[in-house]
Amino acid sequence: MKKMKEADMNRLCRTCRRKCKQQASALIASCPQYSPLPLDLRTTWKQLELPLWGKSR
Repeated sequence: MKKMKEADMNRLCRTCRRKCKQQASALIASCPQYSPLPLDLRTTWKQLELPLWGKSR
């Protein structure tokens, strides 16, 4: 099976972890084998710039 680009995949298939991807032109009402991808819960934290008390100005 050829590897499909994400733009050529059906919207429901893009969010599924299985390999049975359908084309974007296919009309899918529901899929009995649908298994959603896990959500990526990583958060990027920014370092706060606090003044250091030991430094002289």
